[in-house]
Amino acid sequence: MKVFKSSNSTEVNIITGLTLIILSLLIVALFYNNISEEVNVYFKFGILLIVSLVAMYFYANSLKKIKITDKHLILQKNIGCQMIPLDNIKSVNKAEFSNLTATFSSKGFFGFNGTLMDDTVTFVNDRKNMVKISTFEKKYLLSVNTPNEFIRDIINSSNNN
Repeated sequence: MKVFKSSNSTEVNIITGLTLIILSLLIVALFYNNISEEVNVYFKFGILLIVSLVAMYFYANSLKKIKITDKHLILQKNIGCQMIPLDNIKSVNKAEFSNLTATFSSKGFFGFNGTLMDDTVTFVNDRKNMVKISTFEKKYLLSVNTPNEFIRDIINSSNNN
């Protein structure tokens, strides 16, 4: 089994850090500001719950590493994983940055994770090291620290099956 890391770029770290700071300040202001006394306590906790759930969702779906086994490509997220059968992969190649419109995306908060307009599923932590994988059912855009080595190993693993 070959393992490839997917590290966050400086851009993702800055976006994530600033977003967490801003969200924390908004929550503190909501609970400790005298102006907000008129706001219902249930509303305050509802906002806190929604913000927390959204942050946990994007953290959970952020790509951590990719494993290549004999039969599968395993996308290991912070919580959970997604398996792609190697014999289901049609093509794999390096991808350049593009501004495709996302239908749902984290926009850099714990990575660029979501779905693009062409139904490509994205797990991108570093937009300079992207790889596009096309299968018979879906397309994936992900980032890996060593894209050329990753592509070579995927092609070799697919040819061996």
